[in-house]
Amino acid sequence: AERPLMAILHWDEDDVDLDLHIVDDLGRHTWFDAPNVFEDAKAIPDGRLLLDNRIGYGPEVFTIERNAKGNFTFSVEYYRGKKACRAYLTVVLFAGSPSRKIVRVYGPIVVSPARRNVELVRVTLPAGIILERKH
Repeated sequence: AERPLMAILHWDEDDVDLDLHIVDDLGRHTWFDAPNVFEDAKAIPDGRLLLDNRIGYGPEVFTIERNAKGNFTFSVEYYRGKKACRAYLTVVLFAGSPSRKIVRVYGPIVVSPARRNVELVRVTLPAGIILERKH
């Protein structure tokens, strides 16, 4: 299906739970407690958290379903566990459009009980500009 943006978070430890958080320019926030606007009005209107894996290595999958404008900031939260792990974020722009499809993988990003929240990337739509954050 045509999707302007998809992001997949996974990690390398099976007894750790990480959470993907996405915030737009207006402060709307999609995450496991607000996976879409049908479950929480504060979620990003055109966004959906399709999968929130709470055991194993992930994944957590977020998608923008329609053409949307604005900046979307992706971060990872170390939700549960006792040891450090490495997280990876795969960003797919313009999925379903082979001539425009862009795939980027970011990581490893080390998260742990001592380093719980890490901002990963910022994506601007409809341009498809990705700004990587320094870790």
